[in-house]
Amino acid sequence: MRLQYFIIWDALTIDGIFYVIDTGYGKMKVYNPRMGMDALQVFPVSRAAADQRAGRAGRTGPGTCYRLYTESAYLNEMLHSLVPEIQRINLGNVVLLLKFLKIENLLDFDFMDPPPQENILNSMYQLWVLGALNNVGGLTDLGWKMVEFPLDPPLAKMLLMGAKLHYLDEVLTIVSMLSVPTVFFRPKDREEESDLLGKSSLSLNRIKPFSMFTNNGKATSIEETGAMIIFYRLKLYRSKSPLKNGGICYEDNLSLPYFRFSAG
Repeated sequence: MRLQYFIIWDALTIDGIFYVIDTGYGKMKVYNPRMGMDALQVFPVSRAAADQRAGRAGRTGPGTCYRLYTESAYLNEMLHSLVPEIQRINLGNVVLLLKFLKIENLLDFDFMDPPPQENILNSMYQLWVLGALNNVGGLTDLGWKMVEFPLDPPLAKMLLMGAKLHYLDEVLTIVSMLSVPTVFFRPKDREEESDLLGKSSLSLNRIKPFSMFTNNGKATSIEETGAMIIFYRLKLYRSKSPLKNGGICYEDNLSLPYFRFSAG
């Protein structure tokens, strides 16, 4: 049985677990500057988290934990405890909420785990670029609307602009895909191909169907091309029978459960 990492970290007691295999890694939510938003990334766990994992083995009886790392790595390479989430994620939503609550001086705000001031300033700058903050740090009309969405600020603005430009259905599909874990998976018999697709999402055969969405038949960025591939495949998914949808997803190494979620 494989349990999701944060269930283990929440210290839930589940009967019938006698063996735990600890890889020493886990997924954490961190700010990805390339994407401009938060994302789950794989990092080494802390010693406290490793101890929690070991504690799940034989919680209600004898048990064993197998650690796939050395004692030296545990003692010398792992942090004692996890870095608080507020210190490693983008603070755009936090800044928006505090501005909504009429908190003016964010640098002096009494956080329980104060994030670096540079992170606060960077988030304020990002919100200013998005048009959510004015030149004196107050919420704009757009900012007041963005506060209402439980999304990263760029995605919230994307939805609002999609509605304004009458492309809400298309934008909603893309935002939905960006709001769930990655849609790509790695079949055991196509791992090398999957890695290449995940890195670039570029293929002449895949770009052609999107010429109507590109400038002069060329995508402006790898990210744009990837979004177009997903959008095009989602349209195919909706038009095919359930028995054929698995083949559509497998063709491009896309996760069928997430397509079901996005297709509603």
